[in-house]
Amino acid sequence: MCWREGNSIGHRDEVIFWLDRWQAIGACAACPASGAAYNLIMSVVEQVEDAVRRLSADERMAFRSWFAEFDAQEWDNQLEADVAAGRLAWLVEEARQDKQAARCTKR
Repeated sequence: MCWREGNSIGHRDEVIFWLDRWQAIGACAACPASGAAYNLIMSVVEQVEDAVRRLSADERMAFRSWFAEFDAQEWDNQLEADVAAGRLAWLVEEARQDKQAARCTKR
């Protein structure tokens, strides 16, 4: 039974119903940022959160390990892109100035 007032249509039919409505208002069903579609379906983040909550302890441990590695690689990729684009050149220049002004210490 669907959430609408006792209307007992199948899930597939309900999905088609909402896809038709989203298209009618110009919303993209695949894009959560498209207003009405976002309000009517669970966001991708909420879906991930829900899925993580349903994992067993062992699965969560494996997920944490995978995500930590994934996140570290994303960080490394962004840092490399920033360096290649020269967005961190100011840090190098600041360090050189600090060294020249004797504001550096040995560790």
